[in-house]
Amino acid sequence: MSEKPRPSPYERLLDAVTTMTLGQMDAVAAAWHQVPRYEREAAWAVVRRFCRATASDESLDCALRARRAATRSARLAGAHDWGFPSAAWDAGLALTSPYDLDRRDYRPLVGPMARALPWLLDPRPAPGQRQVA
Repeated sequence: MSEKPRPSPYERLLDAVTTMTLGQMDAVAAAWHQVPRYEREAAWAVVRRFCRATASDESLDCALRARRAATRSARLAGAHDWGFPSAAWDAGLALTSPYDLDRRDYRPLVGPMARALPWLLDPRPAPGQRQVA
């Protein structure tokens, strides 16, 4: 009998944003607003350079799906702060980036969402998946 494969960190993120409470969403949004903009921009620049060099938009597509799921969940929960969907966008990008982000680029992207999902700070990948450096 074969084991059911463990979901990827990205799949876990998508599941989690749809089940968060309003309080968790507000905490994530507040944390997102506290991350300096230049740190997020630097991390995005690393991923953008890699996407441009490889002509791959897959990580951007995944980030968009995470943001849409978070936006839908926030609307249903009554959350109005756009920081929550933005944090989901950043975390989705970090988790699906084909480029191995180092901690200084990874943490600004997942840190806010880690307020509600602490496993994001150390996402132990399933066998065959990459580990964040």
